[in-house]
Amino acid sequence: YPKSLRKEDFLLYYTEIFYTNEINTTFYNIPSRWIVESWVNKTPQDFLFSAKLPQTVTHEHKLELNRCSDDLARFLFSMEPLVEAKKLLA
Repeated sequence: YPKSLRKEDFLLYYTEIFYTNEINTTFYNIPSRWIVESWVNKTPQDFLFSAKLPQTVTHEHKLELNRCSDDLARFLFSMEPLVEAKKLLA
């Protein structure tokens, strides 16, 4: 990123070069819907995202639904703005 670019403008700058982004932060923490909505609003209509499942789902609970259902439900709820905007690839 250019040194003069404000941190809050990183995503917009990124969309000028790339057309998709893997959201790595979702592996470590489930973002709030407000944050996810901001990703939708800051990106062009044709920009796409893929999101990593939270590590609590994939590593701690080993995808066992009886153990990870709460975390998975919170993750899916937070990702709904991307789904509704047709911006979530995976």
